[in-house]
This record gives sequence, structure tokens and C-alpha cells, in this order.
Amino acid sequence: MLSFSCSAKHWKKQFQHVCHVIRIKQYNRAPVDKATRKLIRRKSRLWTRYMETKYATKYDEYCKCRNKVRSITRSIRRTYEKRIVLNTQTEPKHFGDMQIQS
Repeated sequence: MLSFSCSAKHWKKQFQHVCHVIRIKQYNRAPVDKATRKLIRRKSRLWTRYMETKYATKYDEYCKCRNKVRSITRSIRRTYEKRIVLNTQTEPKHFGDMQIQS
């Protein structure tokens, strides 16, 4: 009978060769609307097109879209954080979670 007494570290190392695991921090993420998600996907597609063609015009389109996405996500995050700060009196747990996980 075979013994499977390998450590978790060993299995994690072996698993990394099979596929890539993408880790995204799920906490403190402001909800993003449909239009913003669409713009983020467009930015990703523009980057792919630029990498395929290496045209300067594609890079310019990507830069404009990137800057627009960044400004929108910053404003969304800012309003999300302001809302949490304003609600600290009624919901103190959310503010505490935000401090611990940041």
C-alpha cells in the first residue's frame, strides 16, 4: 500500500507546475458597475492588440483607455471609502475590518 504523507508545501509546489493560480485580494474591493467592467475588458483587449501589432496608434488607444479606467476606479474607491467612514457610527465593524486588512 502506498503512503501519501507528503506535506502541503510539497503538493503546492507540484500543483504550480500543472496550472497557475491567480490570487486576488477580495476584501476592501469597491463594487464596480457594468460599464466600468466593460471598459476594463476593453483595456485588456487593447493591450493584447498592441502586443500583437506593435503599432503606436494601438498603444495610444490603450494609454487613453488605461488612464480613463484608472481615474474611474480611483473615484469609485474614494466614494466607497468615504461611505465606510461616514457609516462608522452605525457600522463600526466595517471600518475595523478595513483597517486590519489594508
